[in-house]
Amino acid sequence: MRALWDGARRISDAAGLRRAAGEDPFTGLVAALSEPQHRDELASSCALATLGADVARSSARTRAAYGTGGELSAGDRGTGRRTGPAGRRRRAMLVLSALVGAVTMGGRWPTGLSAELLELVGQALLDPPNKRS
Repeated sequence: MRALWDGARRISDAAGLRRAAGEDPFTGLVAALSEPQHRDELASSCALATLGADVARSSARTRAAYGTGGELSAGDRGTGRRTGPAGRRRRAMLVLSALVGAVTMGGRWPTGLSAELLELVGQALLDPPNKRS
């Protein structure tokens, strides 16, 4: 559980620093989480991605704690869109699942294919199809 809390805190701190610098925290979040270093450095990477398979085979209590980590990560994050509270939560959950999935899959694929996946997911999150002209 501590890894989940620490990860949520790091993300929140990074978003706060970007916001304080006048930058878009969502763009920074997507960029940071889709970097190859985030995928490759498991000790400091996303606990949701790193622990996912183990949690799936764990107790209900462990799965509940993991779900709480997901709630923390998806909760109060800038999603890059002004959608209102209900839409913001849905968008945050979509963003979280896309990034965790890309980091999880990317960590198991050959480097070139993995880099392509991380880039595509990052681009799709920053420029969703319904926003394109």
